[in-house]
Amino acid sequence: MKQKDLFRKLEKTLDEIDRSEDTLATLAAILRRLVADFREALGLTGGRIYVRENDCFVLRTAQSGAVQFLGLQADRTRSGMGYPG
Repeated sequence: MKQKDLFRKLEKTLDEIDRSEDTLATLAAILRRLVADFREALGLTGGRIYVRENDCFVLRTAQSGAVQFLGLQADRTRSGMGYPG
């Protein structure tokens, strides 16, 4: 991918971030755009967004190649989080 094209896609992604008022929706939009627009340039195949709830991280959204376990909880007090898939 040419550097000029990469920056245009990045600018489009940042514009989308600016238009959103909901944090989770904004992050989900960013994730979708990163996977769609930068798959080749950065080698991205998917991703996940976790939200901290009390002592756990809960999977709220997954994109593309990421294994989807929505609602999965991971205890944040453990030394290492075991990710499924």
